[in-house]
Amino acid sequence: MLAVGGAACLLPAVAHGQRADDARSDRQIVWQGQGLRYAGCLQFLVSPDKTGDLLDSDWRPLRADADSTLPPALRRTIEAESQYAGWTPGQVCVMRFERMSAAGHNDVARQPTTGQLVLLVAIAGTAKDGTPPGMQATSVQTSDWRLQEASRSHRLRLEEAHAGFTQLSETSGERLTVKIKGATLAWDGLSPASAAAGSDSGSAVGDSPGPVTWRWSLAGTQNAHWSLTCRLDPAARRPYSGAISISGNSELAKALRGSPILFVGPLYTGGAGEIDFQR
Repeated sequence: MLAVGGAACLLPAVAHGQRADDARSDRQIVWQGQGLRYAGCLQFLVSPDKTGDLLDSDWRPLRADADSTLPPALRRTIEAESQYAGWTPGQVCVMRFERMSAAGHNDVARQPTTGQLVLLVAIAGTAKDGTPPGMQATSVQTSDWRLQEASRSHRLRLEEAHAGFTQLSETSGERLTVKIKGATLAWDGLSPASAAAGSDSGSAVGDSPGPVTWRWSLAGTQNAHWSLTCRLDPAARRPYSGAISISGNSELAKALRGSPILFVGPLYTGGAGEIDFQR
């Protein structure tokens, strides 16, 4: 199993005309990714007795039946089994690119062969300050230590991604194993974009889904509040046909195992994307 890591050129973007030593006053950081291997989110529901352990204290959980952006699979679950209508939507998202760099910086450093990985856990809620309801990212991880170091001067809370990759077979893709918030998730059947188009009979080859946008709120240090937006321009969209196993005794692991549904929406492959932090 190969550990994710490497020395990519992931430094905060510096606005045009701004001196480099003033960068830490920037209110926006943009990471640009090329060669999207795959991106997708595991959707689940959190029982009311678990949300307090997963959401920040200044957020209130959002009921699934009050979430206007609820994914169709989760909506079908609460419509078929009304006892889950008061549960709270959650997601674990994975984005893996061949290369990533900060906007405005040349990508001159050698990228790791495993690519660059971004992981996050998010729970639906409403901030007590009146911010409109949405997904709060309670943990964001990156596989590049330089980005973690640089983020501190911007009052961002980023963690090191602990992940590994195992090739299952030529046709069934790879296993991605990630550790996040005390839970270990093994995603089987993930395939890089080039392999997916040639070997996965369920892939949507030729399907151009158009731009995809995901949004979250993110609490930083010293009461800094960030909006986090992922914009993808994928080459293809395909269903996820693999399986996910969960281990660990953390609150996240218990919430995932207790969910009435674990559903991975479409996987997006190929193309490019960017991840935009603003405060």
